[in-house]
Amino acid sequence: MRGVTETIPIFNDLTDRTARRVMLGIIAASTLFFGWLAYLQYARFITETAEVMYPSYALAHTTWGRFLPQYAVEGGTYWGSHVVLHWVVLLPFFKLVPTVPFLLFLQSLFISVAAWPLYLLGRHVLKDNLASVSVAAAYLLFPPVVSQHLNQIHDDQFANVWLTLAALFFVRRQFGWFWLPFALTCLSKEYFALTAAMFGVWALLERRGWKWIVGPFVAGVVYFLVAVKWIIPSFAGPNAAIYGSWMFLDSYGKTPGEIMATMLRNPGQVLWNTLGPAKLEYLWRFFGPVLWIVPFVGPSAVLLAPNLAMNLIGTSVAFTVLPWHY
Repeated sequence: MRGVTETIPIFNDLTDRTARRVMLGIIAASTLFFGWLAYLQYARFITETAEVMYPSYALAHTTWGRFLPQYAVEGGTYWGSHVVLHWVVLLPFFKLVPTVPFLLFLQSLFISVAAWPLYLLGRHVLKDNLASVSVAAAYLLFPPVVSQHLNQIHDDQFANVWLTLAALFFVRRQFGWFWLPFALTCLSKEYFALTAAMFGVWALLERRGWKWIVGPFVAGVVYFLVAVKWIIPSFAGPNAAIYGSWMFLDSYGKTPGEIMATMLRNPGQVLWNTLGPAKLEYLWRFFGPVLWIVPFVGPSAVLLAPNLAMNLIGTSVAFTVLPWHY
């Protein structure tokens, strides 16, 4: 085996410069290849849902003078469902290329670029260039991640790069640098604020200082509450459902108050929805292929808690479809 590896220089001595070039090549290849597959799927009318419609409609009409209007909701805006900053930031680029394939390309770009912080994180932890490149490549080739390129156009995919960048600075204990990707994670979608808040729990498990514990947790939770309580209703429009985002918990109630009351009065219903046969199968399909890495993940696993909890507690079967929610 030694003789074989010695004949392949990249495996024998992967320098920092070579590793960076390999990573840039991998990211470019991922963006172009999976972006092309997404385009082919769209061009052949074999997409799975209508999720392409909402952002493309909002962006197209914004270029015509209306701010992110919500499809089929008179007077409502996209922010009436989810507070998403990146569509505003990407609007100038969309004006140059106002097409759905360009949005699919941007989605693939954001998914692929998230591999760069993972590579840097691997270098920091593993101290090995080849292992770090391998970790980043494994992320890009992980089937649930690959599926996100083809899973219509969703806001969540644009948050990956900021979340992984925040994790990088968190592990490096660079408190000042941590806050920008932390904020961008929250602004990618209001639900991601709860994921970002878990950095505080991660810090608590690692027994860090109070600034690491209290700062992220309070900032994430407060922003989520502000977004759900004030920002979303103010942009929803007069004809929109005020609690539209809670429809995925509709078996518990129609409003946040009703949902919480049902959960407190009937914990058995919550337990069955969370750990019934269908959800246990989902958990096995989710964790089964990667159980071998669980002992190495450590406290960082808490970042999964908010989204995983919603997928388990939620009553919509869509939450347990791995190509849609990973």
